[in-house]
Amino acid sequence: AVEPPRIAEIANTLSSADADAIILYGITDSQALRRIAESMRPRKYSVAIHSLFRQGNNRGPVVGQPFGILARRDKMAAKNIEWNNTGRIDMPGGFTFATLHHGNGAVCVYVANMPGSLTNGVGAADGNYFSRKRNYAAEFLSHHATWLATTYTNQPFATYLTEAPTDGRGSCRSA
Repeated sequence: AVEPPRIAEIANTLSSADADAIILYGITDSQALRRIAESMRPRKYSVAIHSLFRQGNNRGPVVGQPFGILARRDKMAAKNIEWNNTGRIDMPGGFTFATLHHGNGAVCVYVANMPGSLTNGVGAADGNYFSRKRNYAAEFLSHHATWLATTYTNQPFATYLTEAPTDGRGSCRSA
């Protein structure tokens, strides 16, 4: 749980941000994310989506970094998609996207928890297996981004893709 002083500290730091979207990594509690957005002054951001992927069921261990996307603009769509729902990737994790209004067009922010382990000392066979799963994931992300961009006809469309950090530490980036 994020304590109120920490929420105030994060909100105060982010209040000077001048980004259309802010991705906050390492926040597991969606209510804390909402309180951070509400505590920012002036209040210009809201929670577009919070993402937390788990292995197995809702009580399983968290896979990758949890994160949330704060957006200055109204969201058009936002969704978490697990890799096992893609049909070819039977591993925990997934990606999240939020599509935001931007002038006459749209911007889509993607954050992915790529499958497999790059940091564990795996053998060559396991490394090849994880590599194939990451390639499938990259193909699916590319297909999804292209599909989404073509559904918004006659609009300029931009896509920003980032991967959740795997170092176990929370961090802050803006887009």
